[in-house]
Amino acid sequence: MREACILEALRHPGVPRIYETGVDDGMPWIADELVASTRLEAPIAAEQLVLVLRDACTILAHCHRRGVIHDGVWIDAFSRAPERGFPLCLANWTNARIGDPRDGRDDVHALGMAIYAALPPTAPLGIIELVDRMVRPDADLRPTAAQVVTEAARLGEVEFGFDDPEIEEVILLTDLSREPAPPPIPTIPKPKWTPAPALQNQMLRSDVPIGALLLKKA
Repeated sequence: MREACILEALRHPGVPRIYETGVDDGMPWIADELVASTRLEAPIAAEQLVLVLRDACTILAHCHRRGVIHDGVWIDAFSRAPERGFPLCLANWTNARIGDPRDGRDDVHALGMAIYAALPPTAPLGIIELVDRMVRPDADLRPTAAQVVTEAARLGEVEFGFDDPEIEEVILLTDLSREPAPPPIPTIPKPKWTPAPALQNQMLRSDVPIGALLLKKA
């Protein structure tokens, strides 16, 4: 039921939906969405790397803002499902936990390791440097998921990075005033299963951490 509460409260097109929950002979059960999609596999084409990083971290940034740490990020946890209104869908929520949003850098590190393993020989310099920052041992030195979204979008705008440091420096200096926004998040249909009205109203508030809701529910 904890997983169902987390997924229901996240309400993002890159996250599977919960349709119904119940208890049968003392055993809780969950009916969640069967996502028709294609799992990501390594290696990932160079021209797709920035898009995968941008979209994956858009999902993670949304989770982290709500105080949810996925704690199971890897390449095959993401799948391509554009028909759902967002390019990627993140599955495998078994280990999802409630934590401080700053703990989201653990997910960033896991994604960085996954992308590193999927890097093709022709990976642009800009992507390599971004992934290198994501996998730093010191969590405080890693970018947040939201920062990765911004940087990946910027790299996409400058043709996936440059091999010439001098050219890249010029691009950086001329691009400082621009801060690309992540792709818009469309609304998704309301699932059949809904929590109690009081809890549901609080779930719809983006400023209420999910951890607080679950503790109150318990």
